[in-house]
Amino acid sequence: MSPNDPDIRAFFDTIPHADLSRLGSAVISALPVAVIAYRTDGRCVLANEAAARMIGGPLDQVLAQNFRQLKSWKDSGMLAAAEAALADGRTEHIETECLSSFGKRFSIEIDFSPFEMAGERLLWMVGRDVTPQKQAEAELRASQERLQSLYELSPLGIALTDMTGHYIDFNRAFLGFTGYSADELRALDYWTLTPREYDAAETRQLRALTETGHYGPYEKEYRRKDGTRIPLRLNGVLVTGADGSRYIWSIVEDITAWVETRDHLHRLVGDLDASNRELEQFAYVASHDLREPLRMIGSYLALLDRRYGVTLDADAREFLAFAIDGARRMDAMVLDLLEFSRIGRTADPFAPLALDDIVAAALDNLDVAIRETGAVITVARPLPTVTGARSEMLRLMQNLIGNALKYRAPDRTPAVTIATAEDDTAWTLSVADNGIGIPEGDRERIFDIFQRLHTRDEYEGTGIGLAICRKVVEHHGGRIRVESQPGVGSTFTITLPRR
Repeated sequence: MSPNDPDIRAFFDTIPHADLSRLGSAVISALPVAVIAYRTDGRCVLANEAAARMIGGPLDQVLAQNFRQLKSWKDSGMLAAAEAALADGRTEHIETECLSSFGKRFSIEIDFSPFEMAGERLLWMVGRDVTPQKQAEAELRASQERLQSLYELSPLGIALTDMTGHYIDFNRAFLGFTGYSADELRALDYWTLTPREYDAAETRQLRALTETGHYGPYEKEYRRKDGTRIPLRLNGVLVTGADGSRYIWSIVEDITAWVETRDHLHRLVGDLDASNRELEQFAYVASHDLREPLRMIGSYLALLDRRYGVTLDADAREFLAFAIDGARRMDAMVLDLLEFSRIGRTADPFAPLALDDIVAAALDNLDVAIRETGAVITVARPLPTVTGARSEMLRLMQNLIGNALKYRAPDRTPAVTIATAEDDTAWTLSVADNGIGIPEGDRERIFDIFQRLHTRDEYEGTGIGLAICRKVVEHHGGRIRVESQPGVGSTFTITLPRR
């Protein structure tokens, strides 16, 4: 509504001059926008506080200004717009940035409107400070430019399709995956690029998209323009446009290197498994076949001792005793090697096993040793049920408890404590003793095959028991470790996955 509107002028003509002045001052002062009135020679005759705040100076100094003398008006285009309004007799709108004479920089939208009052031609300036909006727009543009740069420069492919699969937009990386030009790709859909063997998986992913609003991650291949295939990993979300139509944004990763590495590792694992099977078979056959000649050697040595032992001198009898003992120890080592090679090869299937029953069976097998040593066995029952091969788990517990009895301290009664703990992913089984302990530097070596920390005169055995324990635990997907303090005792801890 212009001040020159006849109805407005008629209304003001009915108001006494003094009242009109007060009314005008009150209205203009209350306005949230900047309002300034100028004479045609540029002198300011009226201004409100909003104008002073926008310009950044005191109101009395704003009222003392002449717009024709202000450099800021000339530089910002405001002077030209004001003169055009006065010349044409109509409102001129301008959006500009201004550095006021008070040193404040701001963005402004202005309407210049000429009007007459009391026979004098005046110029209204109504201005709105749009600096916050302009700053927000600039930040939005900068953000959009950054996002556009990320979109274009991302090594991940990004594509927008409609619900039929036709491509609407995509970045350089995605275009590079396909081998097509931009125009060629826009004429295609993802069904064209997807080999037929992925149709069922693609349908499932689209169903998940419509039900949950996203799909993936899942792996598939695209057929490139040259006919070759490229392996990809895809994730996507469902979005709704301003027109209400639904679209799919997809993030696509080239996993060629990952697939090649995975396949290479699979081949290596396959080769390693085959090699391990061959080694285990060799160990089994060798140890099995070695026992027969060893038994023959031992039998003939024993026969020699019985028939001719009394005729031999002391040295000869000692040598013969050494030979018989060596054959016996060799047979024990071969027997242990045979048992070691059987771990993981038995027909004993994995099944739920109550550890209470396994520990009870192990203690029964060790009953003689327990009574002879007077050992105190503490079991923190109830023990959990785990999944495993019964014969192997029984051998594991029997070996660990048997070791605790064998390597007992001579000055105290053996004490063995068996306990378990659990978390969301694993069971932890511990066997603790108060024996002689293990030196720190030997706590890894003791799990190697035929490794002994003591002489045969001190403790019997072949040094394979803990190697068997480790192999059993690893066959069950777990791990075993030991914590020990020499002279105080040891704690063997087995971690088994929950299944």
